[in-house]
Amino acid sequence: MTSSLMASGVWKADEDTRLFKLIEEGTTEELAEHICSLLLQFLQHCYMKRHQASSYNTEGKVDNHCFVLFPRLSAHIKESEGIEVETLSVDNALHIQSLISQFDKYFPELDVPSFAVAQDPFTAPLDAVAEDDIIEEELVRMKQDSEAKTVYQSFSLQEFWNRILKSYLMCHKWQCGFLCQYPTSYICEQSFSTMVDENEVGIDCQ
Repeated sequence: MTSSLMASGVWKADEDTRLFKLIEEGTTEELAEHICSLLLQFLQHCYMKRHQASSYNTEGKVDNHCFVLFPRLSAHIKESEGIEVETLSVDNALHIQSLISQFDKYFPELDVPSFAVAQDPFTAPLDAVAEDDIIEEELVRMKQDSEAKTVYQSFSLQEFWNRILKSYLMCHKWQCGFLCQYPTSYICEQSFSTMVDENEVGIDCQ
């Protein structure tokens, strides 16, 4: 696992890293938590690379008039006469590129400093939130809050942020953008489900 993480470029293995310090200290629980954190970043990195490779591979096949991934389109081309494959190729390539752009909005490049604050607000630098005075002020207070630190050490990351919601409201809202990867799609699905339910009720009434 260590060699895989090093090869991925997610983190740099040197004697100053937190991981090696924890190994030397022999702190089992904190070491396990730190490894899980690194694994999460590594898996996200692998997923993004896999998506990019798959997307560009698909787009390249369309550019080369290879529609094997689109069985209906392939069948339509075979059945139709005089169809302009060049035009179809361009249109489909543009459509796929549009899908890639939309997908990238949900999975932007990982903001490592900000993500570090969301994962461990007590050791992360303040630079990532320097542009927002309110969040920076709350984060400074949190770093000096021994009770909040005890909660952080005693519960999971999600439970920690939920428990300090009232005391650090702005920080809680801010970290949701990093720890909740699908907020907009969830809201969209929820709204769509509501519309479907209302439509079915209307049909039953008729």
